[in-house]
Order: sequence, then structure tokens, then C-alpha cells
Amino acid sequence: MLGLDSAEDYLHYSPYFGAVIGRVAGRVNPPNVDMEGVTYLLAENEGRTHLHGGPEGFHNVIRKSSTSESVDEASVTFSF
Repeated sequence: MLGLDSAEDYLHYSPYFGAVIGRVAGRVNPPNVDMEGVTYLLAENEGRTHLHGGPEGFHNVIRKSSTSESVDEASVTFSF
């Protein structure tokens, strides 16, 4: 880890070091998405903006992970 003593510390004190951002990696403004004629309203968590998946963003999720390696590549797979 990048300097804190435990994974739990990163949930409470980290400025997103090592975070995996999901759903949205950035801001959505206005906070809605139109798909096939249906408007989906997104949670506002930075003023009137939807940031990084909302107030319950994936950056707060501890995931299970597995790794895979071959001669010319390596990968990690997260599950939630």
C-alpha cells in the first residue's frame, strides 16, 4: 500500500490512493443519462454533479481479486 497501515485506513483517510473508480470515472453534469428514450437520474454528490459513481461509489468497495500471468502479460480480475 502507499503509506497507510491497513486497508481500513484507506476507506477513512485516503485521498483516493489506489482506488478503483467504477461506473463513472469523472463528473456527470447534469446528473442524468438518456438511454433509448428513458432518462435515468443519477445521485448528486458534488453540488449538482454526479462524481465517481455517486455517494456510494465503487471507490469504497473492498473487492475480491485474482491474478493471472503469462509470458507476455499480467492481469488482475476484481469481483464484487
